[in-house]
Amino acid sequence: QRESFFEGWSGEGQVGLSNSTGNSRNTGISLGLSFEKNGIQWRHSFNATVDHSRNNGVVTKDRYFASWQSDYKFTKRAVAAGILSWESDRFAGFNNRFSESLGIGYSLIRTDDMALSIQGGPALRQTDYLTGKTKNGVAGMAAVNYKWTISPGLVLSQDATFYGQSQDSTLTSNTAVTVKLIGALSAQASFFAQYESNPPGRLATTSTLSRLTLVYSF
Repeated sequence: QRESFFEGWSGEGQVGLSNSTGNSRNTGISLGLSFEKNGIQWRHSFNATVDHSRNNGVVTKDRYFASWQSDYKFTKRAVAAGILSWESDRFAGFNNRFSESLGIGYSLIRTDDMALSIQGGPALRQTDYLTGKTKNGVAGMAAVNYKWTISPGLVLSQDATFYGQSQDSTLTSNTAVTVKLIGALSAQASFFAQYESNPPGRLATTSTLSRLTLVYSF
């Protein structure tokens, strides 16, 4: 019996603290939500994060990110991947950035305790800068996703994505260690870094977020 689109989903929610460096240096709150459905022919995933901080009533960090990815499985290792994403980070110099990408993904490693996949392809990006300038352009996208289950209660993951665009390239990297606590509850420590090749004004090219969160799986 085939599942409907709304069946077979799993997910997790996160809440905790974050510490930022780069264009802002403060401790704030971090929220996350993700869903995934891994079917026979299709795999769908949704991810969203919010990082927010204030200092004496003044907002010092305000980053929002959401993405949707759908993979069509050609074989057990090769997929056609479509990705839609939106982000907003005034402290990185832009109000909104939309990205759309189509490409090919391939699993280099698939074992019970380790997975390594790569994907890449052409992309479109639309960026609305704080200066009032907008830029729409074609880019190239490449991504690497790694997950190592060191033990049943300890997982290391590394995700990196690069968008190469004329005078406006972006590289993001997120490294996380997740430790199972009890039942569906885990603790996660992660380090996120974002590089913007040409931010407006005198903004720093690199910003980081160190997060410590509780994770609930459902």
